[in-house]
Amino acid sequence: GMLVDIWKESRAIMEEERTFLYIKLDDGNEVYEVEIGDFDGRYSLNLMARLCSPDFDPMKKSRVSPYATEKDGKMYIGVSLYNGADKIESRREGNGFQPAKPETSEFKGKTLWNFLPVAQWFYDYLQINVVPNLPENAWQVVPAPSGPAPQPATTARTSNGGNAHGVPFPTE
Repeated sequence: GMLVDIWKESRAIMEEERTFLYIKLDDGNEVYEVEIGDFDGRYSLNLMARLCSPDFDPMKKSRVSPYATEKDGKMYIGVSLYNGADKIESRREGNGFQPAKPETSEFKGKTLWNFLPVAQWFYDYLQINVVPNLPENAWQVVPAPSGPAPQPATTARTSNGGNAHGVPFPTE
């Protein structure tokens, strides 16, 4: 369907405040509010990185599909984003695009990662650069103009009855 909104929402789960990322898709018949996952989780970060891509066109239908696969002992987790017929890849750092970096800390000899600054940066970028371009009414039908249909210009013919190059029209 057409992506019409992106937002985050906090709620208490087992007395712990958690924030989730949501998208709203309109397929022309129904409007779906889809919870992507924890705001700073892998699914949300991956989808937001894809929506930041300059290849994403908010006026095309989109399809999202979560995935989690293991290859060579490494987990790959994210959300595939198809926009029209194109698969949209995550936008990478460079060319003036400088997302925040995750914060790290050490605890008992292990590195702990905090991706909240990255999630907030992507979210802010989307609110400024993508959300204002999302269609409000994705399936609004524009009425056909009333009156006579536009006609092609008649200036291509010459006074000699031929076309613009002076070649006469066939008579038989």
